[in-house]
Amino acid sequence: MHASLRHGLWLAIAGLCALPLPAASWPAINPAELADTKPSVEPDAGIEILAQVAEINAADFNHTATDFYVRLKVYTNEGVDKVAKIQIPYNRQTDSVGNIEVRTIKPNGTILELKRQDIFDREIVKAGNLRTRVKSFAPPGLEPGDIVEYRYRLTHEGQNSMFPLVFQSDKPARSVVFRLKPLALPIPGLSMQALYVNYPMKELKPNRDGYFEFAAQNVRSRKEEPFQPPATHILTSVVLYYAMDAAKSPEAFWADASQRLQRETDATTKPTKTIIAEAQRLVGPADPVDEKLRKLHDFCRSQIINRNSDATGLTKEARRKLKPNTTAADTLKTRQGSATEITALFVALARAAGFDARLALGNDRTQFVFSPTVPVPFAFTRRVAAVNLGERWAYFDPGATYLPAGMLDWRIGDTAVLIAHEKQKLIQLLTGAPAEHSLRHQSATLAIQEDGSLEGDVTVECTGYFETAERNSLDAATPDEIEKRLKGELETHLKGVELSDIKVENANKPLEPLKVSYHLKVPEFAERTGSRLFVQPGVFRRGGRALFEDATRATTIILPHRYHELDEVTLTVPEGLEIEAASAPAGLDLGKVGAYTVDISWTAVKRTIRYKREFTLNAVAFPVDRYPIVKRLFEVIHERDNHTLTFRQTAAAEATP
Repeated sequence: MHASLRHGLWLAIAGLCALPLPAASWPAINPAELADTKPSVEPDAGIEILAQVAEINAADFNHTATDFYVRLKVYTNEGVDKVAKIQIPYNRQTDSVGNIEVRTIKPNGTILELKRQDIFDREIVKAGNLRTRVKSFAPPGLEPGDIVEYRYRLTHEGQNSMFPLVFQSDKPARSVVFRLKPLALPIPGLSMQALYVNYPMKELKPNRDGYFEFAAQNVRSRKEEPFQPPATHILTSVVLYYAMDAAKSPEAFWADASQRLQRETDATTKPTKTIIAEAQRLVGPADPVDEKLRKLHDFCRSQIINRNSDATGLTKEARRKLKPNTTAADTLKTRQGSATEITALFVALARAAGFDARLALGNDRTQFVFSPTVPVPFAFTRRVAAVNLGERWAYFDPGATYLPAGMLDWRIGDTAVLIAHEKQKLIQLLTGAPAEHSLRHQSATLAIQEDGSLEGDVTVECTGYFETAERNSLDAATPDEIEKRLKGELETHLKGVELSDIKVENANKPLEPLKVSYHLKVPEFAERTGSRLFVQPGVFRRGGRALFEDATRATTIILPHRYHELDEVTLTVPEGLEIEAASAPAGLDLGKVGAYTVDISWTAVKRTIRYKREFTLNAVAFPVDRYPIVKRLFEVIHERDNHTLTFRQTAAAEATP
């Protein structure tokens, strides 16, 4: 079966397994490339990929090894800036990156090789507060006219069910090649299929070495836009995947998927005597329905060790040696399991407590957005639990240790969920969690010094998706890593910030409230001009940049999740000052989309400013034709977040020598 996908469907890039051949020698350099002075694909580009090759070997059932090779040339100083730091993203729980080699070739043929100690490993923050690990490096001695070559191997533990091959990047390319060798196991009915996105359909046939090969020439660069749809929805791509009985109709395909999930529910979540006894211990007959489910959910995420969590301290090697749990009873007995196994235990406990609980699969909208007419096995990938409460379905994800009961990962919100059913397909639309479930509350008591510097104490408390993101970053972090991350978040708004007395409470305790506090110092916070002092009370929002800055946009805006922000700041100003321009920015009533309000009060006796800012966002998707309105909305919010109060010295203060 071949399927062609166009702009009406959201696909995604499930972690571009793309990477080349760790050979002893590099490919020969073409003298014409050394002498080249202008790019050929996009004449105005300051950089161009000359060749990119990704060779993916998935023949081994236990791991997928991908070798990646890139040769690029920089033509301008802007091009140098674009590759001043190259980053290789990876999942530290399942992936490893090795065999990194980098070299710079000068026009005269001189070669500079990167030293191993100049390769760094760190965490970065992406859109939606997503955090990922990267290997990063800077090509040595890079100048306009140079060629850069680098290669590395990415090894993924286990097997991938899909392989998204995305040809476009942020740089134009003369040649991009992907090669894939699929699983070698001869499984009856299993075949390799392809989904083509803005790429010409072709016969899917391996070469003599067993590789499927795809190539594109003169590939134009993509325009990166914040919060855009998945890459394979909007870019030239081929998605390869394994499928059983690929010729089935969509209706039959989804019905089979629900039935397989029902058989798995019956086989792995049977309420044994021990599970029934545990359920009776955890919940009482008089407990309300939601309270029963919460207790079962909280038991699974707090009393069962999640092998997938960084907080366990388990290495990839140690996880690989652990024996998997076949049933929910095994997970209860061992008191540990993978995220999938913990979810199965919750379903078993809920069934033992009398609920119609089933395994379900969520649609990860950052990878592929479900369409009922496109029957692909990777549409639903995230294992969750569904409980039939008659008038509604309730969903749980105890395998996500830090998500509270009734919330699913934001990636599978506002899409669809496939639920186990013994006879027919059961697919339900799923609305993401409301804004009030994800609060970020920042409170501070601060004082402005005579020299304009700022100092005081800050507390940060979070719920919902904010809390989950913070816990996942802090639960296994060292004190140095915590300080670095906090400073990184603050430096956008507070230059030269200094932190001390940092405290993180309950980062790895899912049932206890997370609290982060620290002592803050900021030099030159308030500006002095003659006898006047200018103060921006929105401490945590000052400066920075508006969320959307491009004049135009080509893609739909898809934000991670709904949220609510609350900032409460008390600022004390030096003696001898009186407020000259007392005002507060007007609020914004956004109707169903949300609301923005700012309250500012001044107490002359105590010389204190009280600042309170609230912003609620109730929408996650905006069509491209609404971009001018959305852009202007966040510009106005940015302007009002930078509201300034003016103080001047009193006459008595000016008269005092």
